Amino acid sequence: MEQINSFIPNINEFTEVQWHNYDNDIEEEYISRYNIGGLWNILYKWIDNKERESPKEMVQVIRKAISDFSKSI
Repeated sequence: MEQINSFIPNINEFTEVQWHNYDNDIEEEYISRYNIGGLWNILYKWIDNKERESPKEMVQVIRKAISDFSKSI
């Protein structure tokens, strides 16, 4: 988790779609950590599942989660 968190300052450089329109650096860090925590929980559940969904199916689940979250802001 700490390794993932170390990427937070550059998270928007890795994707074409920003998760949120941040007002400042502090807001960006908190919101990014919130989103990464959700991703971590999804991955943990997926790894723990004996009958795993395919990586392509997981991409769709994660995209939907991010899209739904961004619409709720």
